[in-house]
Amino acid sequence: MSKIQIAVAYHKNSDLIANECLLPIHVGKACSEYDLMMIGDDTANNISHKNFGYAELTAIYWLWKNSNADIKGLFHYRRFLDLNSNSLYKNSNFYEYTIENDFSSQKFLDQLHIDTNRIQELMSQYDIITRKKEDIKDWSNHTIKSHYIEEHHGEHLEITIGIIHRDYPEYYQTAVNLVSGSQSYFTNMIIMNSQTYDNYCNWLFDILDKVENKINLYDKSLAPNTSKARWAGFLGERLTAIYIQKAIESDKKVMEVPAVILTPANKKWYECSTYDSALYNNLNRLDNNEPKSENTFPKISIILPTYNVDKFIDLCLQSIKNQTFSNYEVIIIDKGSTDKTQEIIDQYAKQDKRFICLINENQNIGYSCKQGIEKANGEYICFMNSGDLMEKNFLEMMLKSSQKFNSDIVISEYKCIDESTLEHLYSLNLPHTLYGVININDNPDILLVCNNIRGKIYKKDLIQPNFLIKDDDEGIYFWWNLILVANRISFDRNIRYSYRVSTISSECIGNIIKNAKLAQDHVLKQPIVVQEYFELFKYVLIGHILYRAKNLFLQDKFFTKKFLLDAQQFLNSNSIEISPKIAQCKSFFYTDFDLLETLKDEKYSKSLLRKLNLIKKDIYYYFIKIITFGKMI
Repeated sequence: MSKIQIAVAYHKNSDLIANECLLPIHVGKACSEYDLMMIGDDTANNISHKNFGYAELTAIYWLWKNSNADIKGLFHYRRFLDLNSNSLYKNSNFYEYTIENDFSSQKFLDQLHIDTNRIQELMSQYDIITRKKEDIKDWSNHTIKSHYIEEHHGEHLEITIGIIHRDYPEYYQTAVNLVSGSQSYFTNMIIMNSQTYDNYCNWLFDILDKVENKINLYDKSLAPNTSKARWAGFLGERLTAIYIQKAIESDKKVMEVPAVILTPANKKWYECSTYDSALYNNLNRLDNNEPKSENTFPKISIILPTYNVDKFIDLCLQSIKNQTFSNYEVIIIDKGSTDKTQEIIDQYAKQDKRFICLINENQNIGYSCKQGIEKANGEYICFMNSGDLMEKNFLEMMLKSSQKFNSDIVISEYKCIDESTLEHLYSLNLPHTLYGVININDNPDILLVCNNIRGKIYKKDLIQPNFLIKDDDEGIYFWWNLILVANRISFDRNIRYSYRVSTISSECIGNIIKNAKLAQDHVLKQPIVVQEYFELFKYVLIGHILYRAKNLFLQDKFFTKKFLLDAQQFLNSNSIEISPKIAQCKSFFYTDFDLLETLKDEKYSKSLLRKLNLIKKDIYYYFIKIITFGKMI
């Protein structure tokens, strides 16, 4: 009897559907916070870390490299093939199967005749089993190509066809005909014998690897959880269709059957995206486990400098108090507030011994953070600003990541909120080239991460031997030292932290530039690749200052003149040309590098300064133009 393994791709907890020939597999497990209690695509030979872009193809790859089955294939956690020759829906392209409260996976599989005997019977007659072709003219006016251009990245498809023309010319006309028409096989659902499967995978992943080398992976539209992120998965659907069509043209026997889509009782299939949480159980299996005693978690020390923030501090402290993880202390260092800040802090300290307040008048943020580190009892350090907010599971999930990977630093994604309204302004995502646990030698793209020291946790043992915080440090010098010595860095790709975007003072700007110069002195001792990333950072930093201090620039032309000259000097200092590969990283930022490049030109700056001295309207126009890059750091 033939050995059959059809991977069923899961990425979050859902109804488990398995039998002797279906193998549930957790796709993207290398980057996942969940443990779905099944084999992951991060074992043995794998590309699990590419799941953000490759989607279910990471399961296809894993099965290709690690299974010795005679028959292989792929289904999805909510999409299957109906192999029942007597099915009521055998003439349909696809149909819905409603998930009721009494849903039975065995009954479902029996109805579809998905079992070893039936698959072996069919594969004795066919080379490939797949879903029926779909004609997108049924619901659009598109061809396959025009639809791809509108919904995905048209240039990716063009590159793919070009690679087929060059390296697989026997597939070229089939590819052109298919993308020029309106019919295709979608969703990458297949069953093949082992030899055909191996041939298919060799062809598919060779093409995708070549495409990957030609596209810009730092394009913001490819960021995880965005609509176009699954670039390889989308291309894979078209490539799978091309492969099947070529097999038909080569007189291979291909069986087309209806696709079955599992759908919640209150929805239609088109209302559910692959990543729709409505399809999942309310709690993932990781959180369903028996909670661990908090004594097994290291204590975390939150260091919180404050000064005249009575409008913000209560919400900030309340977000800490509401944490699902409670084994923490909050070390608050107040600079001698003259408003009601101290009164609010005292109320928290009286009610909760975890809140500790220290008074340190006339000291800046860096000095306050150093004092907090000296007083900290926790194994981990978390820096927080008095206007920022934590989601209730921020500490819990950051600590879980650190324990999973034994990491020195855990970095999260976070959102920026308006100073007054708390409106969500924009989100700061991590580069999707970062995954698992890394350090600077593994992947220098870690240097693209925002140098803001908040929204992260650090092992105190990493900080203490170096004590890298300067008295007037705004976090820049600290970050560029610490990130270069950390051995293990992991990530939380969920937004659990909110950073309140406020205006900054001229004093703060002066400290930022000073600290950036100190960081640059340190970076100049590092390998050239680190210096190249710092060169990108210099532009992002100046753009960030222009964005944050726009009102200050409108009000003080003398400060504006001084800043532009300081910015010009900083951008020109130890400036190096970056390689084309690292230049691609510019796409990750919202910064208008070309516009900021003009600040380096002395003639331009003098002309600009003369213009800025004329009318404030011109100043406003200029800075609106330069700050609409938006929203970084």
